Amino acid sequence: MSRGEGIWHSYGKMFIVDTSTGVDEQGRRGRGNGAVWVLDLVTQRIRALFVSGHQLAAHNPDNITVSARGGVLLCEDGGESPDQYGPGARLIGLTRQGESFWFCKNNIELTSTQIANAGKTIAEGDYRESEFCGACWDPWGRTLFVNIQTPGITFAITGPWERGHL
Repeated sequence: MSRGEGIWHSYGKMFIVDTSTGVDEQGRRGRGNGAVWVLDLVTQRIRALFVSGHQLAAHNPDNITVSARGGVLLCEDGGESPDQYGPGARLIGLTRQGESFWFCKNNIELTSTQIANAGKTIAEGDYRESEFCGACWDPWGRTLFVNIQTPGITFAITGPWERGHL
């Protein structure tokens, strides 16, 4: 692995994130856009569930979580994710076939008024390039918790999860 970062155990399998596996546009190895490997703990076989072929599919994921239904969610490392929605780190979901989809994007720009109304004491600013991290599910699989690293915000996201891939 080029840069192993995230790992999650679920139903006898280890889901392992290699943040920068693959090759970049100049053909340099170990500078790609990332991959997710699945190690079956019974058979001791490892396979690639997902390999990002370009930054739109996923751009250097690192943290990972797996839902009670087996849905995989990745937190991208950094906020330079290039798509039509502008700057901002994303949460990337994977279908069971290993195809990626955009779950959500960090679009946090805080004004001093918003911060004061919330009773907080953080600096105002554009936090879109701050990464998502620490994604995990509640014990019942109903609520997804995820953080924005800076300024230190935690979100609780609810379903209905049965309608989608997660």
